[in-house]
Amino acid sequence: MVDTGEDEAKKLYKTYLEFYKKEPNLKRDNIRLLTIEFQSMVYMLHEYNIILGDYGFIKYGYRDMNLPMSRNVQSIITGFIAGKDKETFESYELDSNYKKIVGIIGEAVMDEIKNEKYPDEKLKDLALISYFRNHIKPNRTDAEIKKMAYCSDEEIQSVNNINNKIVNNDFYKKIASDNSNYINVKKYTLKINNN
Repeated sequence: MVDTGEDEAKKLYKTYLEFYKKEPNLKRDNIRLLTIEFQSMVYMLHEYNIILGDYGFIKYGYRDMNLPMSRNVQSIITGFIAGKDKETFESYELDSNYKKIVGIIGEAVMDEIKNEKYPDEKLKDLALISYFRNHIKPNRTDAEIKKMAYCSDEEIQSVNNINNKIVNNDFYKKIASDNSNYINVKKYTLKINNN
C-alpha cells in the first residue's frame, strides 16, 4: 500500500509528538516555525537511519531558512499539516518501539536547544552542521566544518553531544544492530484506525 499525502501527514504529526514531546502550533501563519521543526526532525531522524519516506534533502530549501530541506516534506507541511486541527491526525498510531527510538533522538536534540533564547534557530543550525558533516564535506575536521558552515565551536560540540547520546543509547544500539542499514519505519510503525 502506498501512503497518501494525508497518511504521510499523520505519520509526521505523530512522529513530531514523540520527537518534541509537545503539540505543534498548526496555524497557517506559523508556517516558518512548522517548516523548521518538521524539516529538522525528519532530517535528524534520517541521519540516524530512521527513514520516514522518500524524502531527499538539499542543502538549502529556502534562502532565508539556511536549513537542509526536503521538497516532499515541505509539500506535506503546506498541503496537509498547516492550518489543520489536531483531530485530523488522531486516527494514526505509532508502534511503541518506533516511539521509543524517535523519543531517544528527539531528547538528544532537545537537550541541546532547550535553554536557547531562539531554539528554532539553534535547531536549524544543528541540522545544517550535521548535513555539512555527513553529506557536503564528509571526513572533514570540526575546524573545517566550522568554517564551511559558519558556525561556532559550541554548535559543533552540540552536534557531537547529540551523536554521542544517540549512538551510546542501549536501545538505539539494539535496534540499529537488528537492522542492516536502515531502520525501516514500516517495520515499527503505524496502524491506521479506520473507526
